[in-house]
Amino acid sequence: SQAHWVFDFDDAVFLPNVSKANRRFVALKSHGNAGALAAGATSVSAGNSWLAAWARRQRPGRPVDEVEVVPTAVDS
Repeated sequence: SQAHWVFDFDDAVFLPNVSKANRRFVALKSHGNAGALAAGATSVSAGNSWLAAWARRQRPGRPVDEVEVVPTAVDS
C-alpha cells in the first residue's frame, strides 16, 4: 500500500537561512527535503499564496487544487 500524507507549512522551510542564535543547529535543519515532501504529498496546506505557488512548482503535472491556502492565524 502507498503512503499518504498532507504537507502543512506556513513558513519558507525550503530556504536555507538561519538566524545567528540558531546557527549551531543548522545541520539539524533539513530544508532540502521540503520539495520532496511537497511533491509526494497527497495534498498541501500552505500558509499563504506565495508558499502555495512554491508548492505547486514542486508538483508538476499534479492538479493545482491539491494545494490549498490556509492562512496563518496570526498576522505578524
